[in-house]
Amino acid sequence: MGYTSKAIQGFSWHSFFKFSATALVVIKLVVLARILKPADFGIFSLVAIALGMTESVTQTGINLIILQSKKSIEYFLNTAWVIAIIRGLSIAIIMNVLAFLMSRYYQQRELLTLISLASFVPFIKGFINPSIIRMQKEMSFLADSFYRISLILVEVIVAILLGLIFKSVYVLVISMIGAAIFEVAISFAFFKDKPMFIFSKNRAVEIFESSRWLNLSAFFSYLHENLDNLLIGKFTNITSLGFYQNAYALSHKPNFDLSQSVAHSVLPVFAQISGSPKRLKKAFSRSTLVSMSIFLLLSLPLLIYPQITIIILGDNWFNSIPLVRPLVLAGIIQAFSNLCYNLFYIQKKYKIVNYHLGFSTLLMAILIVFLTPKYGIVGAAWAVFISRALPLLMIISFFIKDNFRIKSHG
Repeated sequence: MGYTSKAIQGFSWHSFFKFSATALVVIKLVVLARILKPADFGIFSLVAIALGMTESVTQTGINLIILQSKKSIEYFLNTAWVIAIIRGLSIAIIMNVLAFLMSRYYQQRELLTLISLASFVPFIKGFINPSIIRMQKEMSFLADSFYRISLILVEVIVAILLGLIFKSVYVLVISMIGAAIFEVAISFAFFKDKPMFIFSKNRAVEIFESSRWLNLSAFFSYLHENLDNLLIGKFTNITSLGFYQNAYALSHKPNFDLSQSVAHSVLPVFAQISGSPKRLKKAFSRSTLVSMSIFLLLSLPLLIYPQITIIILGDNWFNSIPLVRPLVLAGIIQAFSNLCYNLFYIQKKYKIVNYHLGFSTLLMAILIVFLTPKYGIVGAAWAVFISRALPLLMIISFFIKDNFRIKSHG
């Protein structure tokens, strides 16, 4: 099977996964939005921020390093597992410190308990068998899709069942813990290569030297996706943050997730043809054209009729409607940027991604600070859109310049 066919197959299966995952998440939102209060979703978004913040700061980029490397997975397996365990423990410790600081900063005492409880998630996930990367490296897209959707399914089932019983924000955190335990279990049950607690300094150095710019990219990416919640939670209130969070989940996040799905499918193919710039650019152009057409088509219902929000979430979420259009547009733009990141990542041009993410994040922060106090969460939503739209010129400029250089020397 050729690389184009493999890319199409990968996109098909991962599109199936993302559509299924999105459907499951929407089902969870439909049920829990009628049980929990907007303030519950607001405070949970701060818990997710604490988790994402520590994960991004301690990012190692092991999976991408293994994917790009010509060496076998077994070469990295033991050292990668030891690094992941230490990283998981470090994240858990940092999160407990953040729990104290954030509970005081937002004056939400419940944050202390929720974030401390959520710290079990990275600690547990640190024990995941690194052999799971084999599915992506070997382009086993069917197995990878079912593996990933099973994790979402477990989290959704646990959240809904516990939500119906306890009607508490704690079920959102407990469902994450349940999914983490499940992932560790199946990563050892379904992969014959089992890691051992053996650390190789040379292999660790190889991993960390290759991932220096990836670490910065991960941190900027985290800020890009979460700084808005941090600022909105401070400039408004937890209830308003809840309205914003679920509007974001329905409008911006699906496009973002689907673009990540494309990356998961095409990166192994890009890695195989990275030595041929013309083939690489051709494959990128084709995958981007198809992907963006799908993203635009799927976004049309929310752009035309944002009141769908009420149908999905219920009458209590009326305040989310004005946020939908700007966040949908922001999500489409970000999806295109993510597709461009794939090309830069596989060429190890991490600085380009960092420049774009850094500028976009800084612009978003400035706009939210100025617009949110005056226009509330609607102003924040438009701030996110503008901060995605203007820096897009930077990405396009990098791509055109790079493409022209290749043609000139081709």
